[in-house]
Amino acid sequence: MSSSSPYNVLNQLRRYKRLLVFGGGVVTTLMLLIAFMLATVSAIRAHVAAERENFAACRDRIMEQIRAGKASFRIALVGAEMAWPNG
Repeated sequence: MSSSSPYNVLNQLRRYKRLLVFGGGVVTTLMLLIAFMLATVSAIRAHVAAERENFAACRDRIMEQIRAGKASFRIALVGAEMAWPNG
């Protein structure tokens, strides 16, 4: 008989069955955890980028309001100085 008879192959498969099943489960679990971590990091980065963009837009609007207030104050101050009697 040859050394690779069907019974010999089946015996080898039975011997390594537990290792193959648990090893495959561990590899699958690790791959899923890595995929979950990458998806989570990507979602967090997208959220932070959106919040940063929102903050920058709000800051720009506030700074424009401050600039407009400063300009209005300067115009009113110059008008008041011009109207003040130099007597």
